[in-house]
Amino acid sequence: QGHAVLRCFDFGRNTDGRDRWCSSRTGHVANRAPLVTLVSGRYPCHNVGMDTISSTIDSMDARILGEIRREARISWRELGDRVHLAPTSVAERVRRLEQQGVIQGYEARIDPAMVGRTVRAIVDVSLVPGDGADAFEARVEARDEVVFAAYVTGSADYKVIVECAGADGLDRFVRWLRADEVVARTESQLVLRTIVD
Repeated sequence: QGHAVLRCFDFGRNTDGRDRWCSSRTGHVANRAPLVTLVSGRYPCHNVGMDTISSTIDSMDARILGEIRREARISWRELGDRVHLAPTSVAERVRRLEQQGVIQGYEARIDPAMVGRTVRAIVDVSLVPGDGADAFEARVEARDEVVFAAYVTGSADYKVIVECAGADGLDRFVRWLRADEVVARTESQLVLRTIVD
């Protein structure tokens, strides 16, 4: 029986204007113009090769996804104008991408400072040896300050990004972490300026 495989791939456009696929987000391809990434992501596929993926999501889909990523509330007419397709055609493509799970949802982008969350920080968390990771992850997921959390390689077990109400809010969150029975160590870095979000 086959097993589901999760591959990470980027699709973009060469600087010479030709659309192409690339399995890596960075770098150059031999004898090709440098790759300029339009949009990237992780998409589940079931024991299929890159040729199957690229035949399912073509260069027009990549252009549509790039526009939606920049402006999710764009109208069919405006989206069609930008990619040079009829509104009904882009609507059909977007619905197909939703059904395939390529587009997993839409969300509002909120300025955290406007709602009182003026401090953003990255917290590295290391756990004690044992089997408490699942319960710890559930506790972190329930915290309102947490906007991103991932189990990672390296010296720490988790990277957690939080948006807090000032330094006091960050202090409370870090104290809460350190009081957790499975947390061995934390290290926090304040975000001074966001480059890509």
